[in-house]
Parts: sequence; C-alpha cells; structure tokens
Amino acid sequence: MLAKSLVALGGAAVLALGVLSTPANAVVVHSRFQNQVGNLCLDYRADWGPYVTGCNDGPYQKWWYNRDAGPNTALAQDATSKCLGVTNGRTTMSKCRGTAQQWTLRYTSGSGIPMIVNVATRQCLAQGGNKAVVVAPCTGGNSQRWKVL
Repeated sequence: MLAKSLVALGGAAVLALGVLSTPANAVVVHSRFQNQVGNLCLDYRADWGPYVTGCNDGPYQKWWYNRDAGPNTALAQDATSKCLGVTNGRTTMSKCRGTAQQWTLRYTSGSGIPMIVNVATRQCLAQGGNKAVVVAPCTGGNSQRWKVL
C-alpha cells in the first residue's frame, strides 16, 4: 500500500514539474475554473467525461496549470493526473502529452474573465447542453467565460 502511495505521489510530482514544461521562474498553480453560466465548475468523471457541476473543493475540480508558461499550458486534473484535451472535436481526458492538450487563457478588452482556448483547434472551451463541456468557435459569450478561482 505504501508503495502505491509513493508511486502516486511521484506521478503527481512528475506531472507538476515535467508535463507542464515550466521554466525556472514559472508559477504552477492549482485552481478551479467556474463557468459564467450558472457559476458551475469544470469537473471530470470517467463515466461522463468533462462536465460542469456545483463548485466544491474536491480534487476532481482542481486543475494544475502554468500561468507563466507563455501563451500555452496544459490543464491537468489533480484527482487523475490526466490532461484536458480535444480529440476529433470533442473534449477528452487522457495521459498528458501533445498539442491537443495545450490551452491558453485569452482575455478580451472589457472582460476580466478569460476564455480557455485550445491551441490545436483554436476553439473555446464552453459549457454545452446537459452540463457537458464542449469546444466551439470562440464568440466571447458567457458559456465560454471561465473565472479562475
């Protein structure tokens, strides 16, 4: 049991230090992302996929990202150490690797609440119907605005 705990801890350390490709002066932060429609938070369940639900301090709503990495960063979930990405036009969670899992927080004039834009598709993360999280062309609407908590 102790060995499994050490392996899990080691995996989290590798994720935080390696996958996010942080320069020496970068700041890796642990945050939640709250959508502006209904103030629901980004979450993930293996049987459902990325979705939004009521905000809590649980590990499925905590995401590691590098706010100083430059324009792009991975969004790695604390509970699973998987990264949010886009595969065939759909949001997915999988082992952290690749451009499809790189995101940028885009602020527009007049709004202090960013959009989360996928680097590969140039589409925005959005709250879709049925509390699903989707990617869609960026319009700047509230469903595409994510407050960093």
